[in-house]
Amino acid sequence: MEFCPALRPNLIAMKDRILVLGFAPAGDFNCFDGLPLPVCKNARAPRDRRFKGEAAWSFCAAKDEYYYGFKAGALANSNDEIFRVWLGPANVDERDMLESTAFGMPGPLLADNGMISPVLHDLLAGRGIDLVTPRRRPGTRRRPPEAGGAGNHRPDGRPR
Repeated sequence: MEFCPALRPNLIAMKDRILVLGFAPAGDFNCFDGLPLPVCKNARAPRDRRFKGEAAWSFCAAKDEYYYGFKAGALANSNDEIFRVWLGPANVDERDMLESTAFGMPGPLLADNGMISPVLHDLLAGRGIDLVTPRRRPGTRRRPPEAGGAGNHRPDGRPR
């Protein structure tokens, strides 16, 4: 049961305004990154009762492993201050996290290879945010096919 559903849009707008005023993004540059938050070892995950229905399975490309838990995303300014945080189930795409947290922050936004997306770039450009990501080199994706990526396989299916 919610406290007062009619006030929810106003409270969200007020919260967003407080975030912009109190924890301001820098004008020179800002950066975004996400990190996995596993809640337990993979062998114990099927028996999890504490986070059932909230935590989820995902793949961490940096660690080259699957994990069960949550994913966090943080926006930081050039003064090393974290000014916005996002927390959600592990199976949410980091690009969706960035889309929901990036507002009211002019200037370049530095991000890693996981944020390369023409759609996201155009959406943020419409908000006055210049998304800067490194160029992806062909054939460097390490995400396995079952996790939604190309994996470490040649076009003929043989491993690299």
